[in-house]
Amino acid sequence: MKEAILNAMNPIEKKILEKEVQKIHIPEEPIPFDDFGKKIRYVKKIRELLDQDAELKEIKLLFGRKGLHQGWYYKNETPLASYVYWYGRGCGREDVCLWALESATTIDGLLQAQEPSHLEKIAKKFISMDKYGVVAFRKMYLHEELCWTDAPNYLAAVMSGNVSLLQMFEAKDEEMTEENMEYWEYTCEWDRIPGARKTYYSIRRETIVGDFYIPGILTAAILSGSPEMLDYCIDHYDIDNMGLAYGEKEALGQAIAGAGEELTEYMIEHYPGLIELAEAEQVMKAGNVPLLRHLLAEHPEHLNWYAALFFNLRDIRTPYMSAPGFPRNADTDVEMYRAFLEWESPEFSMDFILGQMRAELAKPAEREIDLKYYGEQEIQKPYHVNDLFARKMTYEWIKVPDCMERKVRLLEFYQELGGEITEELSEITGYIEHCRRIDELFADD
Repeated sequence: MKEAILNAMNPIEKKILEKEVQKIHIPEEPIPFDDFGKKIRYVKKIRELLDQDAELKEIKLLFGRKGLHQGWYYKNETPLASYVYWYGRGCGREDVCLWALESATTIDGLLQAQEPSHLEKIAKKFISMDKYGVVAFRKMYLHEELCWTDAPNYLAAVMSGNVSLLQMFEAKDEEMTEENMEYWEYTCEWDRIPGARKTYYSIRRETIVGDFYIPGILTAAILSGSPEMLDYCIDHYDIDNMGLAYGEKEALGQAIAGAGEELTEYMIEHYPGLIELAEAEQVMKAGNVPLLRHLLAEHPEHLNWYAALFFNLRDIRTPYMSAPGFPRNADTDVEMYRAFLEWESPEFSMDFILGQMRAELAKPAEREIDLKYYGEQEIQKPYHVNDLFARKMTYEWIKVPDCMERKVRLLEFYQELGGEITEELSEITGYIEHCRRIDELFADD
């Protein structure tokens, strides 16, 4: 990419461009000539052609008759069209960028575009897909994390946190509706979201079965993790928390509890009414330490029973129910225990806390995982909005982060508090010593 073009860029777009391009990891070693290998070679060839200022027709010839299409994903699931767009943007190739936008069949990878003329093309193209109901259950990146969603592009724009893109979606939606008012009034008479075809949508991590439901704009704004997007949606959309059905409130509470640290602290300060919608149980399952500390400080009378139930049912082998894009780290367990110790409730004495830690640490690191796959057909089934959480869900999935890593961090804190190393815990101490010796060997090497 050209340094002069990069230096002339808006600093925000330059940072975004670097992130989008770095999503593509190209190994240095030879790649077997299989499907994956062929797709990686396409990426290398694209770079070579753009670095050589090749004409657009040469780049088009690389893809042949099929061109860029939705099924072409590689290693980390980034659509090929978006990679062509971002690398072409760094090379100052407007013609390549426009061709990539015209060829794109999914908005993933284009959600953070900043150029106004490009935003207009993206919005016009994908709001049209929404209106004609051609949005499928698909993969998308949410805050650098790969997820599955069946949400329309309009909601994807909200979840992106890119206010400029949402504004362009609004403008194009209004423009297209005015052009064909009779048709859209008929097809979208009951829609709450432009182009909507269902009462709610969902998003989940690639490795997690549990869904985060999206019944409306407000929930999507929370999932964006952006204070700016939340402010914009509250100011520009007719949002009435008190008018929400039970299922909608629960979905919204789940999103609030699962939010990242930045948005959580912003909501605590500016939207205390939203915070009230998150149940204590949801907060503890999500591992949201800032929100947990807030609840312990402001509403301690409601937490004794929930906290006792949570501790008794808690399993360190189960990942946190944090929202997609906001994974918790291995220190979350420690910080949650620390919050309860600082609470100084008589029901959660030091002995009780140490006993809970010891019980968790004694559990084996491995567990049989019961995965239930919700494919496209399952997702497309109609459900009444009040029954969002009526279905039985499987909340056991691949461990994120690694269970043993979490155990090691918790054991360190357990020992810091004066916990006794029992026979059941000797396995973990042996594991830690084994890892330390291996690290020393590699350090010497």
